[in-house]
Amino acid sequence: MRRKRFFGQGHLVQAFMESNDFWNRYGEDMQLVKRLGCNSFRFSFEWARIEPAPGQIDASAVQRYHAILDSMEAAGLLPNATLHHFTHPQWFEERGGWRNPDNIPVFTSYCSLIFREFGPRITHWATFNEPSCFALCGYIMGLWAPGKRGRLITAGHVLGNMLKAHVAAYRALKAMPHGHTAQIGIVHQHIRFIPHCNPLAGLIVRPVCRWMTYWFATRQMISFFQTGVFSWSAPLLGRVVHFEEPAAVGALDWWGINYYSRPAISSSFKLVGTGPSEPLTGMGMPLVAGDLHSHLMQAHRELKVPIFLSETGVSDSSHELRARCISSYYDEVLRAMADGADVRGTYYWTLMDNIEWHHGFNQHFGLYEWRPPGSGSGPGRPTNGDSLQLRQGSKALVALHAAWPETWQDVAAFARQRFAGPGAASVYSPAAYDVEQGLGAGDGSGQLPPVQVPGVPEQQQQLLRQELRAADAAGASQAGQQGGREVEEPLLGGRISDAV
Repeated sequence: MRRKRFFGQGHLVQAFMESNDFWNRYGEDMQLVKRLGCNSFRFSFEWARIEPAPGQIDASAVQRYHAILDSMEAAGLLPNATLHHFTHPQWFEERGGWRNPDNIPVFTSYCSLIFREFGPRITHWATFNEPSCFALCGYIMGLWAPGKRGRLITAGHVLGNMLKAHVAAYRALKAMPHGHTAQIGIVHQHIRFIPHCNPLAGLIVRPVCRWMTYWFATRQMISFFQTGVFSWSAPLLGRVVHFEEPAAVGALDWWGINYYSRPAISSSFKLVGTGPSEPLTGMGMPLVAGDLHSHLMQAHRELKVPIFLSETGVSDSSHELRARCISSYYDEVLRAMADGADVRGTYYWTLMDNIEWHHGFNQHFGLYEWRPPGSGSGPGRPTNGDSLQLRQGSKALVALHAAWPETWQDVAAFARQRFAGPGAASVYSPAAYDVEQGLGAGDGSGQLPPVQVPGVPEQQQQLLRQELRAADAAGASQAGQQGGREVEEPLLGGRISDAV
């Protein structure tokens, strides 16, 4: 952050050191999560807090994480833990980071340490969050640490080493006490780019779209877990990384999909929507719901493991798109479940704004209103016992949490009922093929049934329904909830916090 001069927000240096202070105010945050109707919380362990130097374990950090888990349990929230969310200790980077395959046992040792301490308290684990984004943004685009640009071959080695590390950690944790009950997965951002330009410009834009989609690596990662083979190519160079890891087959208990958009690239190489129905979000990407169904179906067909929508949401400083995003994106989850996808839960990004990587504090994904102190554009964290306030549109998520049934099996039945009959999507729809081939986009629609929320006054229910109707009027379809679900257990309604 210092190298990038705090992303043009140097006046918020203190805020960059603390962000929204989850580390100290986790108890308050769990109550905010509970108010949303959630029953699960996705978070991450920060390796550098646990092991600030090789072999040196910070007992106070370990106890803090136990306290965080205590607060989740007190709020009725089941944890979903990530072991590596883009960050690792400086000493690990100085040893070569993920460029060095000799560091794979080091990561496995860290995972084993965490699992030995917290395994009895946590069922769902992810080894990595978006390893392909780590490789792309760190070694091709230069947006994240270590800030390298154009290292196409190195990026392939980095991603390959992270996938090998997943397999090594998976096998190690499964062999430990409580390993037989642990559900260990990995989280990947599903995204594809399409051209939106005239045919002549398409001669250049189309290959750019295909390479951008390729570097996000959905095909490579799915193939790795199907076959144990990893391949990585670069323009003009062809295949530059290739290896076999037979132990990868079967080393996956669940698959996490992070989905935000299906960007289109114009003749001037700008991110655009393909029409008025695809407004641009604060990230400059269009709001596109239809591709989510296709990505869910692709993962369901090819990986044959339970799926979590581990992140979705919208950066919306105008507060005009949040309800629409919730309505339309979660509708695609229901539509996929109606088509047979084994979706066990969803998580919304995020509870409140935080450091959105290279965007700093400039993006507003949060369901609750919070701005860093000193920004001059909103409140910091209250210190007088008051709670943060929900942003406009966020109540749509509360209503949908209340509307869905309690178990994921019942939600699947609810989805099949909603989408039965003419117009229901096919499991093998053209949109699903398009996602795999990097071509056009699918879309879907539906209407929300009346929401009846037990224990909530009718007047308040009417306000919630108005939020949902407003989303539909803006062009959204309906849907869903946030949270994960477990086999034969309550539907896990979750949200994601910062990496802590």
